[in-house]
Amino acid sequence: LGDSRPLSGSKSTYQGTHDKTLSTRVVQLLPQHTWVRSTSPTTFPHQAEERILKKVRRKIRNKQSAQDSRRRKKEYIDGLENRVAVCSAQNQELRKKVQELETHNL
Repeated sequence: LGDSRPLSGSKSTYQGTHDKTLSTRVVQLLPQHTWVRSTSPTTFPHQAEERILKKVRRKIRNKQSAQDSRRRKKEYIDGLENRVAVCSAQNQELRKKVQELETHNL
């Protein structure tokens, strides 16, 4: 497996075709996969396992993207609700004014 490095610390590296850095989140998700349980904690696998790493990284990116999307949607809806409140208040004032003018003109 080439040069192996430990998985301790906030970031870990291993030697594949070139050095790669694993984020803490990736390292936390890796124990779910069987190849991690079957290998020594100081070594990292190659090729097929690289696909699993890509998959884990993609899941992390997708989760972050989904969170961002939900946050943007919430901000958008909050903005719409504020606009509705402002327009409703303005509409109520205008209705009141129309009613006053109608009673004044009669």
